[in-house]
Amino acid sequence: MALEVDANQSFIIYGAGMLGRIMQANLLNQGMQVDCFLDQRAKTIGNVGNIPVHTPDDPQLSNLQKRLPVILAVSDYFAHETLAEVLFRYGFTLLIFKRDLIGGEQRHAVNALYDRLFEGGRLAGMHVEPYLPQIRETMPFQAPLSEENGAITAYLPISLLFRSPRRAWSYSPERHVLHDTSPDPTAHWTLEDYPFYLNDPLCELFDSLRTGRGLQMAPVARHNMKLRERVFSVDNVLAGEMAARYVSHFQHMTKAFSLDPAFFVRHPAQVKWHERGYFFILDGNTRLAFLFSQGLTHVPCRMSAEDYWQWLKAPGLTEVTDYLQAHADVQVPTPIPHADFYPLPSQHENARRTALEAILDFLIGQDVALSRMRFADLRAGAGHFAQGLRRLGIEMTALEPDSVLFGLLQRLNVLLKCADIHCVEADWRTRELSRHDGVLLIDCVASPDPLSVKEIKQLDEMTASYLFYESFGLEEAEHVLAHSSFDTYCLLNESVRFGTVRYLVVFARTFQDKGIKGAIR
Repeated sequence: MALEVDANQSFIIYGAGMLGRIMQANLLNQGMQVDCFLDQRAKTIGNVGNIPVHTPDDPQLSNLQKRLPVILAVSDYFAHETLAEVLFRYGFTLLIFKRDLIGGEQRHAVNALYDRLFEGGRLAGMHVEPYLPQIRETMPFQAPLSEENGAITAYLPISLLFRSPRRAWSYSPERHVLHDTSPDPTAHWTLEDYPFYLNDPLCELFDSLRTGRGLQMAPVARHNMKLRERVFSVDNVLAGEMAARYVSHFQHMTKAFSLDPAFFVRHPAQVKWHERGYFFILDGNTRLAFLFSQGLTHVPCRMSAEDYWQWLKAPGLTEVTDYLQAHADVQVPTPIPHADFYPLPSQHENARRTALEAILDFLIGQDVALSRMRFADLRAGAGHFAQGLRRLGIEMTALEPDSVLFGLLQRLNVLLKCADIHCVEADWRTRELSRHDGVLLIDCVASPDPLSVKEIKQLDEMTASYLFYESFGLEEAEHVLAHSSFDTYCLLNESVRFGTVRYLVVFARTFQDKGIKGAIR
């Protein structure tokens, strides 16, 4: 909440140099107090008069002190926004600084308090608004943005946010209205009601609008029909209207994002913690899809205080963050393919999401007992596919030759409630594996190497039923089919990355028609 400055108000001043002492003199002239100075040079400065100087992370600073307004007394005004974010991370929320210097006259009111203080004007009766940081990828999701009435707003990793389990929908043709008739959306899902990621075609639509690649309504319209085809039919007119509505949402959110990014902090998505280690999106799927299309990996969300602390105390979180800090120099060609902790262009992350959902759709459509199946992920990376399939009840083995990624894979499995995934630090080409019901050879980041005939034979021997493979072209799929004992293959998904088209196909001995979306060769 905003603080009204009274005649005896105490302040903290960041910067113990000349400008800081000028600010101190102006405050003392008005009968106000300076509680302390903040300065990274605190050890060499000592005290300023009889006023102590602390570093911002000094453990001696109490929570009561951190609730005092902090004045940034730094002459480089263009550094104020960055300093404000740093102080916010240390728990200071009432910050007085020079902001938005290129905003022109319309920003005069924002800086009125700072300008009045600098000029020696009276401060009593003025208001200090709580600081709301701009939405950035690098904001730590552990730091709460606000807490009010038992609810907390905080940054969360976007790929830990799921749409609610599959809902039941009814359709009124005379009104062209969808009615949600589902039970409690936070109820535990079953193997049939697996959790969906964010609306991938919607993310792709927003991304195409943002990059100017052109508007394509058809994928969104088809997706709206696909999501609900099991429970009702929807005509093309309604699907088109729904897609057009998304475009309107995108235009309004783009304007808000450019003029006032804090809008999304003031109006966060509503989420709820699930005991399996994820958050369900109760409200705000479209907003989150928009933020995802902007390349953000962490987004503001509102949840109960109980849910927030359950997430923060999730077993393995500290181990993951400490491990990433220790390996901060990890770069391509072995990036960490997990949007929770490593920023990647949105289309690459979309590729993983759409690929995983295509695999899940396919498996759900087959008449097989998933909980009795054994799969091997041969290019596990940080475990995106292995963890997704494990949540279906499939027994998973994950192979990863890169030692840094393998260490991250093990830690993420603990954090994401998949610690029973069997992890092997090895290259699948040199590792002899037993026969598995399903095998995945997918790499949505790096460019896969063409398979040799020997490698195809090796994959054939270790695959009992389904081989999921990503290739550069269907001729590559034909090559695999020609040198293996598989009877056929089906195209599950297409994506464009690094300027090339990737094809996700599944090879099998037999297919059940149910659940097949692509063309069967």
